[in-house]
Amino acid sequence: MVNGKEVSDRSNLAISVGKPNTVTYSKDGYFSESRRIVVVNAEDEHVYFSLRPELGKVEITSVPASTVLIDGEQRGMTPLEVALSAVNHQIVLSREGYRSVRENLVPSSKSVKKLNVELQPELQARLAEQKAQYKNALGMEFKLFFPSTFTMGAARDEKGQRANEFLRSIQLRKPFYVGLKEVTVAQLSKFRKKSSSDAKAQYPATSIDWLEAAEFCNWLSANEKLPPFYVIQGGKLIRVNVTADGYRLLSEAEWEWLARKAGRRKQTKFVWGKGPTIPSLTGNIADESAKSVVRIFVPNYTDGYEKLAPVASFKADKNGLFDLVGNVSEWVHDYYSLVPPRDNALEVDPLGGASGTNHVLKGSNWRSGTLTELRPSFREGAVRGRDDVGFRIARYIYGAAKYED
Repeated sequence: MVNGKEVSDRSNLAISVGKPNTVTYSKDGYFSESRRIVVVNAEDEHVYFSLRPELGKVEITSVPASTVLIDGEQRGMTPLEVALSAVNHQIVLSREGYRSVRENLVPSSKSVKKLNVELQPELQARLAEQKAQYKNALGMEFKLFFPSTFTMGAARDEKGQRANEFLRSIQLRKPFYVGLKEVTVAQLSKFRKKSSSDAKAQYPATSIDWLEAAEFCNWLSANEKLPPFYVIQGGKLIRVNVTADGYRLLSEAEWEWLARKAGRRKQTKFVWGKGPTIPSLTGNIADESAKSVVRIFVPNYTDGYEKLAPVASFKADKNGLFDLVGNVSEWVHDYYSLVPPRDNALEVDPLGGASGTNHVLKGSNWRSGTLTELRPSFREGAVRGRDDVGFRIARYIYGAAKYED
């Protein structure tokens, strides 16, 4: 500044001869300095400044204690006191399981600057950002569910029960999105990069192996810039990334919770309720229309389809999910196991064993004509796809391994 006015050309300045001039030099982070100059003759006058750094004290606290990064450099844990230059600094407070907080702050030598932050758990932060329902680029509709505890499987004295339907105490804590409909032929064709017949486009995708269903989930995650849930190498599942919020198959426990407990005052035996009588047009099962192609069918029930039906041809259940009854059975995430659970053991967010050969199939299909198969506790294992097996996809809101409500 020359005589109170900012000058743009800082190398050579023209000033009045024989008159006092005030030259002020200032720079962010330093104390300003002024000089009074009188030029006697029309000669160059050289003026030198040596500015003193301006530092300000900053006190940083947080709940809970967190790691502090200042301009990208880790400086310690809160509570923290630091002396910083009087320029703009970016301060980041972070802790595992919590949403990081970023603040900009300019210290001053005139007073102590205080930064007090309360970090929000990552789960709460994400839930606050989520919609109850959304539609992705493929037109797939998803609904958010907040799960709970329930009893999986069936007692030995339940009519239709099979020996592999172990009673299991389940606690589901992680909110998740689930597709309202099964994946269609048209949607799978985008992944396969093959055109599909218009006549079959809205039918459920069938005859696919479990691994291809998992690969579809990873492909969809990549398209939406979500971390993949499945680690697949050389055509084999290596492991799963339980901390990922990318697309995945429902767990067996989630599938059964949706079919028997979600949105219901009490847990039910069937998707439609407690009783074995199937309400009209509940789903596409082995009915009077299919008796020419199946060995066992449900008498006096007609759904109008001999075999497959387009997805969502029947009314949704009370949660808005289509085809939990009939049409196709669905691949779920878990490996199929015949190992009984430990007595009185509470399983929290189970995903099944880490290895195996077969994967679990859940839900009835267009060939299902017995009370046993129509119960959501019914389960079977398979390696290969079939023409009565499809899949439905889901994703966690927050998949952290160390999860707290």
